Amino acid sequence: MDQGSGLGEVVQDCVYLVYDNYCSYTVQEWQVVDRVAAQGNDFKPFWPDITLDPGQREGERQETYIVIFVADGKIIRYTVDNLEELTQFTPGSEWILKVNALGGVTEVSR
Repeated sequence: MDQGSGLGEVVQDCVYLVYDNYCSYTVQEWQVVDRVAAQGNDFKPFWPDITLDPGQREGERQETYIVIFVADGKIIRYTVDNLEELTQFTPGSEWILKVNALGGVTEVSR
Protein backbone atom coordinates (compact mmCIF):
# COMPACT_ATOMS: atom_id res chain seq x y z
CA MET A 1 0.00 0.00 0.00
CA ASP A 2 1.39 3.42 -0.98
CA GLN A 3 1.87 5.82 1.98
CA GLY A 4 2.26 8.95 -0.22
CA SER A 5 5.82 9.46 1.09
CA GLY A 6 7.47 7.04 -1.25
CA LEU A 7 7.45 4.38 1.36
CA GLY A 8 5.13 1.48 1.20
CA GLU A 9 3.49 -0.64 3.82
CA VAL A 10 3.07 -4.31 3.30
CA VAL A 11 -0.38 -5.48 4.23
CA GLN A 12 -1.18 -9.12 4.23
CA ASP A 13 -4.63 -10.54 4.71
CA CYS A 14 -4.48 -14.03 6.14
CA VAL A 15 -7.37 -16.42 6.04
CA TYR A 16 -7.17 -19.61 8.02
CA LEU A 17 -9.49 -22.34 6.95
CA VAL A 18 -9.66 -25.52 8.98
CA TYR A 19 -10.61 -28.59 7.05
CA ASP A 20 -10.98 -31.28 9.67
CA ASN A 21 -13.46 -34.11 9.73
CA TYR A 22 -15.70 -34.15 12.76
CA CYS A 23 -18.27 -36.69 13.69
CA SER A 24 -20.13 -37.69 16.78
CA TYR A 25 -21.62 -41.07 17.56
CA THR A 26 -23.12 -43.13 20.35
CA VAL A 27 -22.16 -46.71 21.09
CA GLN A 28 -24.28 -49.20 22.96
CA GLU A 29 -22.25 -51.61 25.06
CA TRP A 30 -23.32 -54.93 26.55
CA GLN A 31 -23.36 -54.89 30.35
CA VAL A 32 -23.33 -57.86 32.73
CA VAL A 33 -26.75 -58.09 34.37
CA ASP A 34 -26.48 -61.43 36.15
CA ARG A 35 -24.19 -64.43 36.55
CA VAL A 36 -25.36 -68.00 36.83
CA ALA A 37 -23.26 -70.85 38.22
CA ALA A 38 -23.64 -74.58 38.76
CA GLN A 39 -21.43 -76.89 40.77
CA GLY A 40 -21.29 -80.56 41.61
CA ASN A 41 -19.19 -83.42 42.86
CA ASP A 42 -19.42 -85.93 40.02
CA PHE A 43 -18.37 -86.46 36.41
CA LYS A 44 -21.65 -85.15 34.97
CA PRO A 45 -21.21 -81.41 34.62
CA PHE A 46 -24.01 -79.36 33.11
CA TRP A 47 -24.62 -75.78 32.11
CA PRO A 48 -27.24 -74.05 34.26
CA ASP A 49 -30.53 -73.10 32.62
CA ILE A 50 -30.85 -69.42 31.85
CA THR A 51 -33.79 -67.22 30.94
CA LEU A 52 -33.10 -64.16 28.84
CA ASP A 53 -35.31 -61.10 28.69
CA PRO A 54 -35.83 -59.31 25.37
CA GLY A 55 -32.70 -57.36 24.46
CA GLN A 56 -30.44 -59.65 26.50
CA ARG A 57 -27.93 -62.17 25.22
CA GLU A 58 -25.89 -64.93 26.81
CA GLY A 59 -22.30 -64.02 27.55
CA GLU A 60 -19.18 -66.14 27.41
CA ARG A 61 -19.32 -69.48 29.20
CA GLN A 62 -16.51 -70.52 31.52
CA GLU A 63 -15.85 -73.82 33.20
CA THR A 64 -13.46 -74.74 35.98
CA TYR A 65 -12.68 -78.26 37.18
CA ILE A 66 -10.91 -78.76 40.51
CA VAL A 67 -9.58 -82.04 41.91
CA ILE A 68 -9.32 -82.12 45.70
CA PHE A 69 -6.56 -84.31 47.15
CA VAL A 70 -6.19 -85.15 50.83
CA ALA A 71 -2.57 -85.81 51.80
CA ASP A 72 -1.19 -85.97 55.32
CA GLY A 73 -4.39 -84.43 56.61
CA LYS A 74 -4.05 -81.44 54.26
CA ILE A 75 -6.43 -80.51 51.47
CA ILE A 76 -4.68 -79.76 48.18
CA ARG A 77 -6.63 -78.31 45.25
CA TYR A 78 -5.56 -79.00 41.68
CA THR A 79 -7.23 -77.30 38.71
CA VAL A 80 -7.53 -79.32 35.50
CA ASP A 81 -8.18 -77.92 32.03
CA ASN A 82 -11.11 -80.01 30.86
CA LEU A 83 -13.61 -82.76 31.70
CA GLU A 84 -11.54 -85.43 29.95
CA GLU A 85 -8.59 -84.72 32.25
CA LEU A 86 -10.88 -84.61 35.27
CA THR A 87 -12.27 -88.12 34.66
CA GLN A 88 -8.78 -89.60 35.26
CA PHE A 89 -9.08 -88.73 38.94
CA THR A 90 -11.58 -91.31 40.15
CA PRO A 91 -12.53 -91.23 43.84
CA GLY A 92 -10.17 -93.34 45.92
CA SER A 93 -7.37 -93.38 43.34
CA GLU A 94 -3.84 -92.59 44.52
CA TRP A 95 -1.52 -90.04 42.92
CA ILE A 96 1.96 -88.68 43.42
CA LEU A 97 1.97 -84.89 43.71
CA LYS A 98 4.85 -82.46 43.39
CA VAL A 99 3.98 -79.33 45.35
CA ASN A 100 5.90 -76.04 45.34
CA ALA A 101 6.76 -73.94 48.42
CA LEU A 102 3.47 -72.04 48.08
CA GLY A 103 1.44 -75.26 48.17
CA GLY A 104 0.59 -75.25 44.46
CA VAL A 105 0.66 -78.53 42.55
CA THR A 106 3.34 -78.49 39.85
CA GLU A 107 3.09 -82.10 38.70
CA VAL A 108 0.72 -85.05 39.09
CA SER A 109 1.59 -88.66 38.24
CA ARG A 110 0.54 -92.19 39.18
